[in-house]
Amino acid sequence: MKSLRLFVTTAVVFATALLLSACSGPTTVSDMTLKAKPQSTYLCHVLPRVDRMIVTRHAPGSQFVFTFPAVVTVTSASEARAVATSSCALPDVPSGVFHCPAAYAVSYQLDFAVKGEKGMGGEAIDVYPTGCPMVKGLGPVRTPTSAFYQLLARAMALGNVGGATFRGIFNSAHGSLKTGTVVGTFRMVGGPAPGFSLPINGMVVFTPAVSSVGRSVTVQVNDSGLFVTYLAPGVWRVKAESPRVIYNDESWVCGASPISVRVEKEILVAVQCDTP
Repeated sequence: MKSLRLFVTTAVVFATALLLSACSGPTTVSDMTLKAKPQSTYLCHVLPRVDRMIVTRHAPGSQFVFTFPAVVTVTSASEARAVATSSCALPDVPSGVFHCPAAYAVSYQLDFAVKGEKGMGGEAIDVYPTGCPMVKGLGPVRTPTSAFYQLLARAMALGNVGGATFRGIFNSAHGSLKTGTVVGTFRMVGGPAPGFSLPINGMVVFTPAVSSVGRSVTVQVNDSGLFVTYLAPGVWRVKAESPRVIYNDESWVCGASPISVRVEKEILVAVQCDTP
């Protein structure tokens, strides 16, 4: 699997790169730019047989307080099916330049059981309620709606609550809730001389170097290749992938040196995918 390189640049270099990109002429993309590899949507084909669901929360230590257990089992088949059906009907992440609120490593894994199959037998999806909220695991990345959160809360016997309940409440014992700003681009470069450099869509994943901070934070990047997000201070590993860069039916995934996010500071990141 090819590797990608991550560059952390100064503001001057970052701005210059954007300007040169905007002024460049039409570019021919090689055959390496392919359509997205089809992803499994098995769950959406077996909705009538969904009969149980397990919801598991992943959150960073005691930084956030929640009003419900970290693991909830939903035994009502009708309510589990309602959540699964709502998941499959969620809209894709919208277009436009993403400017996300603060994203923290809070996520939920929803495992669905399918009648007639061993174990859970269904499909696990991941719900990210902070930053730019998203749902992964059903093909295209999707946007959770208020109706989805309400159905999920009802199935978990949480009452009539919304997305804020799933985001949790910051524990004031840890002091004020502060973040650093990550501004970035995601581009594909390569080809024979003079080559090409194009913005691409995909996902940039930030993973904390210290496990106590929590799980990874995923930022969805649209066709503009631009993104802004806010992360808790600390060291974060960075990787990314794009459905436009596929080789031998596999997406190329980047691996790079960690970046250091500091409170109320801005870090500029250019994620680059090299192609032949």
